[in-house]
Amino acid sequence: EAEYKLTTNLEILTDRLQQTYRDLESEKQKTDRLLYSVLPKTVANELRHQRPVAPKRYDSVTLMFSGIVGFGQYCAANM
Repeated sequence: EAEYKLTTNLEILTDRLQQTYRDLESEKQKTDRLLYSVLPKTVANELRHQRPVAPKRYDSVTLMFSGIVGFGQYCAANM
């Protein structure tokens, strides 16, 4: 009986881990879509692979500065 419970618990935990992994992959895809939609592909690729981005001149750019109420507090609480 103890072995059955351990096996069952292991299967449950394995299923949860697999679901968490699928959720993580989904979030990574969302992050990548956002990254590639707001930055030039070359810059996004470098950032995606955690490499430094060399300064470069772009003929056409748009900058938007935005503040989200409570975002700093949210980040501090969730680090």
